[in-house]
Amino acid sequence: MYQKIVYLSQQSPYIHFQNDLPGATLRATDVKPRLDKFLLKHPEVIKNEWINESNGESSESSENVNEGRTKGLNYKLTILASGHSFDVIPKLYPCYFGNTGTNENDAIKKKFTFTKSVKLVFKSYYVDLLNVIVEDYLKDFFVAYNFGTRSGKGFGSFVVLPAENANIGLSEYEDRLRSQFEAVFKFSKQIFGYEDYTTQHKSLFNKIDEAYKELKSGLQRSPSKLRKYFNSLTPSIEWEKGLTLEKLNKHVDDKLRVDKLHNNVLYVRALLGLAENYEYDKIRVKSKFKISDKAQVIERFPSPILVKVYQNCFYFCISKSALNSLNEIAGETFQFELFKGEDKIPSEKFEVKVPEIGTFDLVKFLQGALSSEKWKKIK
Repeated sequence: MYQKIVYLSQQSPYIHFQNDLPGATLRATDVKPRLDKFLLKHPEVIKNEWINESNGESSESSENVNEGRTKGLNYKLTILASGHSFDVIPKLYPCYFGNTGTNENDAIKKKFTFTKSVKLVFKSYYVDLLNVIVEDYLKDFFVAYNFGTRSGKGFGSFVVLPAENANIGLSEYEDRLRSQFEAVFKFSKQIFGYEDYTTQHKSLFNKIDEAYKELKSGLQRSPSKLRKYFNSLTPSIEWEKGLTLEKLNKHVDDKLRVDKLHNNVLYVRALLGLAENYEYDKIRVKSKFKISDKAQVIERFPSPILVKVYQNCFYFCISKSALNSLNEIAGETFQFELFKGEDKIPSEKFEVKVPEIGTFDLVKFLQGALSSEKWKKIK
């Protein structure tokens, strides 16, 4: 059996789903199926004898590689890591809310995992398969994906090294980003020195959190740029947040400020990621809106923006598959149910529709929204 060894460098905190176990790190069971799927998108380089029919994510069978079904490839992957450190994730950490409501001494609180050395060991009876993986596609694969919990917001970012304890240059990394994404926006303002990275990563995620909120929900002194985009269309489209506040005001003593609404209200925030609920916990009776797809087809729709982290930089990246996924949610109708306090029966129900295909150009939106001197479109 042939063997190839590759080393990774961890670029951002990794949130393992079993972080309480010794040695919790990047999992082969997470990496290999996604790597197989990534490789099978290039059927021109895949030989039939490399395919393992019983090792894929799908039980569907096909004898034609060109159909692109997700199957396994005939190699074994082992991940060895050393130099672990664990930090309990504080409550209200930017881009992560999983520890909200847990006790400080709770053993199940999620932790950040940092690993000084991550070693990938590939083994196969097909040396040419190993060459294709390691020499041709592995670097791009780790540029295209993050891993672990909240990977879409930049956690669990790794990069393939040319050799152990070596680094790749920023320009090479950005070239690979350009090769894997349809559009890439770089936050170009200096955040902190790379030598301080492991101790000051919170500064980076504060910037990521702030930048994303400016796009979607808005900040206190920076209104939602997504709302502004839809308000500028002809005919104008209003976001659904004002409608939820108007409904909430009918059922609570607190009277929240609501902007004047017009009739063309649509669920525009869904286009940047579907929320399970919207909570209002700073009023006397905590309330929330539970959101579900009326047709019960869409259970989860992640943000089409993938955050990548390298050294002291971060990037908002848009893939072709993310652009295609917007078509899946466009025009769908969602039901909002208002629950007050511990109520099990909703106080009110109403429906809001997502804008139709053609009303939202994600790349055009980001070009306008990320046009300040802090941002640079590198593709």
